[in-house]
Amino acid sequence: MVSYDARVAAGRADPITPEQRAMAAKVHVMVNERLGVPTENWIRELADRV
Repeated sequence: MVSYDARVAAGRADPITPEQRAMAAKVHVMVNERLGVPTENWIRELADRV
């Protein structure tokens, strides 16, 4: 399987915007809270940008 970074470098995928990265972190935090799993601080800080 080709990595995401390799696909971006080859022009076959669009890079993730900071907004998309923050939204993904927000979803990650919500899922972890629902499952009762602790979330690392850097992920919470990224999610707070949304």
